[in-house]
Order: sequence, then structure tokens, then C-alpha cells
Amino acid sequence: MALNVQYIYLSLLSIIFLLVNCNNYDLYDKLSNPASVTNSGGNGPGGPPITIYLFAPAAANATGGAIGGRSGADSTCVTARAQNTFQDNRCSNVHAVVSISAGDDIASMPNNYGIPANQPVLGPTVGPTQLIAANWSALFTPPLANTFAAAGAVANSWWSFSTTSGTFSASNCSGGISQTGSTYGDTGLASSIGATAINNGTAPACSSTGIYLLCVCY
Repeated sequence: MALNVQYIYLSLLSIIFLLVNCNNYDLYDKLSNPASVTNSGGNGPGGPPITIYLFAPAAANATGGAIGGRSGADSTCVTARAQNTFQDNRCSNVHAVVSISAGDDIASMPNNYGIPANQPVLGPTVGPTQLIAANWSALFTPPLANTFAAAGAVANSWWSFSTTSGTFSASNCSGGISQTGSTYGDTGLASSIGATAINNGTAPACSSTGIYLLCVCY
């Protein structure tokens, strides 16, 4: 019996040694700390939950409501992601939080882009004001837990092109490609925990340059 126990022990040590040397630290952690494993469905069965962060580029959008459509806005957010470090730095999927069309709106982002709809939505600021909403749909059912500004997600108004329910608005800067003064785009208010967090009720001209782009990483 003692020989069998010793054989099993040596076999486990060999497996752990191979995992570490193959840089498979995630699997190593699960083997060495089985009690810490959760089944959230975020990163697969038994994997850690996907964390959803809202954040913004450091500066307001210099081209107003002409954010480059979906591809241009997403590209801006990918660049901004590389300049941000989050509390849980595993998130790697990045998109702009903006309604570009009726089929590509903020409310539909979990279906369109795989955002885990059941996970909390956070801002980058660690502390009691980090939680923005209990889940994605709660972004459109105020009050929010905290404002976007308090959570560190975005400091000022942001282009949403959305109604208060997160659907595509008629004021959308031609789908995020127009900067002319004759077009308008709906914005969200960073300091609000109400419906105006998504649509503040006054669509500024698409030539306005003091408005931010909001991004999500998950």
C-alpha cells in the first residue's frame, strides 16, 4: 500500500512539473487549488467568470460623431484597451458600446458579440463605486448601481446613438460616419444613474468634439 501511495504522489508531481514547464498555469492553478474553481460558463465549463469592463479612450473623439462606423469605433477601442490595465486583466474581446444600426445596437451586443449577459458590468475604478449594473440588460433598467463616471468608465458625455432602451436611435450621425453640422447623434450622460445615462434627451450636432466613445472589454 505504501508503495502505491508513493507512486501516485510521484506521478502527480511529474504532471505538475510538466504543466508548469509548458506554461499552463491556469490548469496548474485548478489542480493545485480545486476549491477556487467556479462553473460560471464564462471561459468554458469550470473556468473563471468573464469580467465585463466599460472604459473609454483617454480623450474625447476628435472627429465628433464620425466614429468610423462599427469597424472604426471598434478599432479605436482596441487601441484604448492596450493603454488600460484592469483589476482582472484577462478580458481580450473589445467593442465600442454604440448603436450603429437596427441590427447592431447596444441592447443586442450579447447576441451579436458574445458578451456574457449574466455577468456584472464594472468600471476600471476599484472600490465601492466600481459596479455599474448587475448585468447587461440592467444598463437599460435604471437606476444604475453607480454612474459611469464614478466607476471610472467615462468622464463625460459619450456617443450612444441609442434610445434609453439601448436600441438604435434616429439621431445617429448617419451610423457613425457623419461629422456635418446638419446631422445629430444621441449621447449618454456619464453622471447619471437614470435613463439619461444612455440617452440624455438632447442630441448634439455630429460636429461636436467634446464627446467620448464608450468601450467594453470582456
